[in-house]
Amino acid sequence: MDTVFSIDLYHKTNEKMNSQQLKASSDILQNLSAELDCHNTDSILSQLNQTGSMDDTDGILTDLIAETRMLQERFGNAVQLSCRPLTKLWNIGNENAAIPLQKQLIAASSLIDDQNIRLKDGKITLCHGAELDLGAVAKGYALDRLYAYYDELDDSEKPQYAVISAASAVMLYGEKADKAPFTVEISDPNSSDMLGRLTIPPESGHSALFLGTSGNAERFSSINGTKYGHIFDLSTGYPAESDLASVTVLTDQGLKADFLSTLIFIGGTASLSSHLSASDYAVLAVDQNGKIYQSDSLRFEVYQ
Repeated sequence: MDTVFSIDLYHKTNEKMNSQQLKASSDILQNLSAELDCHNTDSILSQLNQTGSMDDTDGILTDLIAETRMLQERFGNAVQLSCRPLTKLWNIGNENAAIPLQKQLIAASSLIDDQNIRLKDGKITLCHGAELDLGAVAKGYALDRLYAYYDELDDSEKPQYAVISAASAVMLYGEKADKAPFTVEISDPNSSDMLGRLTIPPESGHSALFLGTSGNAERFSSINGTKYGHIFDLSTGYPAESDLASVTVLTDQGLKADFLSTLIFIGGTASLSSHLSASDYAVLAVDQNGKIYQSDSLRFEVYQ
């Protein structure tokens, strides 16, 4: 997933249990990071891309694909898992990134259609040359799997609270002993400074909340003097030319936070208003001029 995971975990009565859960959490995230990486030739995802079909014995990829499909049914197909032919062609973020020829873009774009991902009886089949790149949802989904692990533990084994960060994806789990709120600093996408602080009160009503952030401030390539980001507008085959600089989504599912932050970034300010008034997620967005847009439910303090 091309990121470093940070794990801050607290078990209120048992330091040994705290240590065990730290290791277990790290193992889960490291394993998922390796298996969901299309750049890792030994991953289950790469094996699927190479062979075109596989029996998904542990159900991880099937679950991720099914969850993404439900979000696409609600929000549209601006984010698609079958975008690998396009991301591979541009290779943004690497030394050999280059602008493809138009005929290459047309050929790659013709392969992108998540309807070509077939799920049946525990088997995944990629049709018509489809290949998967899970970069838009993998970090958030990994945090979902970690939450599922915590949720299945006996009460005596559960962490009291945990903050798990993968830079652009964060999970806030449980409740602090003094019922203090969680706070998350948000980077300024238009500078090297921090923009402000988001406060999440304990009365949120969820045992875990997830943040997903999308933008081009950190992962991009400069080609012939022009900056090209890693988030693609699949309708053009080019990196998205959004008037937003970053989008952060707060919700109760990691994959959903990742998916929506990417989708909203691609849509820009023109489609922002409906997301700001959503009932099941909240949005904090910053445009290229530094203007801040936020859902009414958010408590965000801008640093002066």
